[in-house]
Amino acid sequence: MDIPVEIFLGFIAISFILIGIGLVRKIPAMIVFAGFFVLTWSVMPDNIIMGQIPTTSTVSGAVTTYEFEPDLFPFTEMVKVIFAFFSLVLILMGALMMRVD
Repeated sequence: MDIPVEIFLGFIAISFILIGIGLVRKIPAMIVFAGFFVLTWSVMPDNIIMGQIPTTSTVSGAVTTYEFEPDLFPFTEMVKVIFAFFSLVLILMGALMMRVD
């Protein structure tokens, strides 16, 4: 699944907000939820659409028409592993916080 970079970073920002609230207010379930949220976004996308690159242009009178192709960032292999590891750390941290309380 290809998603725009704005949506991807928005959901990652939401997960960091959840982590911050969970750490400040000592709510371990929120940290676990943020970990699952990051895990979802580490598994789902294959490519992140960074924008569009103009490939050709056609001039007809005063009108210039451009053809674009998407600028894709391949979200595969090591990047997915790093995000999945980060989510695993969050899930385990929240679970340990629940266990201590």
